[in-house]
Amino acid sequence: MMMTMMLMEEVTDVAGGEGGAGGGVGTAAAAEAGGGFDFRALANERGEFVEGWQDRLPAQFDASRATLANYRSFDKLAEAFMENKRAAMTRTEGMIRLPGKEAKPEEISEFHKALGVPGKPEEYGLKQPENLPPGTEWNPEFADAFAGAAHKLGLTKAQVEGLSAWHLQETVGRMQNVEVEGQRLFEQEQSELRRIFGGDYDKRMVDARRAAMTLGLPDDHPVFYRADSIKAMARLADLISEDRLISPTQVQNKLSPETAARDVMTNPDHPDYKAYYDPAHGRHREVVAWVNGQMKRAYGG
Repeated sequence: MMMTMMLMEEVTDVAGGEGGAGGGVGTAAAAEAGGGFDFRALANERGEFVEGWQDRLPAQFDASRATLANYRSFDKLAEAFMENKRAAMTRTEGMIRLPGKEAKPEEISEFHKALGVPGKPEEYGLKQPENLPPGTEWNPEFADAFAGAAHKLGLTKAQVEGLSAWHLQETVGRMQNVEVEGQRLFEQEQSELRRIFGGDYDKRMVDARRAAMTLGLPDDHPVFYRADSIKAMARLADLISEDRLISPTQVQNKLSPETAARDVMTNPDHPDYKAYYDPAHGRHREVVAWVNGQMKRAYGG
């Protein structure tokens, strides 16, 4: 009871102020007449609210009357207030304050620390995956640059690991798409050449390379990428005397590293073609490593 009376007196003092009328009728009309509002008129001496007490409150409580009607005493109202306060505190526990535009570097640093951002880029721990897909290589310089950018942006370790895995998957996907498209175009051109050369396909392909290389063109020149260009080179070979053409043996010996590698990758008749594309093949890793080595030789990797 003492608690109830103290609450009543405190609310009365806050609501009525120094000049409030001590025994007003307790209605909104009295407040409008300049006498202030006496909250003591809302409850009896036991702190229990009178019937319809919420309707006697001043106008500023209009939006809350339906909710206030659920409480029958000061004690119940106080308990609800404390429960709501505890619930609000529970909702804010563990929350991290977002730095504003004028935040100091140390404030941003503390914010990143709370999120789980490593102290240094090296602490992301980026390292080469154990099983890199064929045709891909780990680039430590790129990994270091990526870690530095991620740390500057305030990314967590989990976010960086996720992005790294996504980047690898996207890179492999693009490489596979390029290979598939290249293979499609190659087969399209080869189909046209087989139609043109018929049973002399193998011989005419060698003739085309002999003519082109006699003219000083490397065997990986773009002239060999199109059927019409190869057809023209084969015809040119017929116009050059045999003793002036590079021999078939010389053609084979002069294959550039890139051409040798692409022959494996794009020529279905090559003995290592299936091994290169079939992970289940016994020589798959060996052939892939050889092709990658030839590409490194060609481009200085």
